[in-house]
Amino acid sequence: MARLLVTALTHDLAAKTSRVTLRWDDDPGKVLSREVADASALADAGAAARNAVRRLAAELAAIEVATAPVVDETET
Repeated sequence: MARLLVTALTHDLAAKTSRVTLRWDDDPGKVLSREVADASALADAGAAARNAVRRLAAELAAIEVATAPVVDETET
């Protein structure tokens, strides 16, 4: 099973937000970056990342997937 590795924790001082960046350990090309409210230190980044990923998973599980309308360019 793949793991997500915390590779960065950044802080936007003006916006007073933090963002954690995660990479899959078995596919470093896969990257996920999420805003986290509760990670002011690297020691807190793991728990904050888990919470952010769980919130994202719940949001994706409940989201409706729709297709974009097809535009018929032959009609004028």
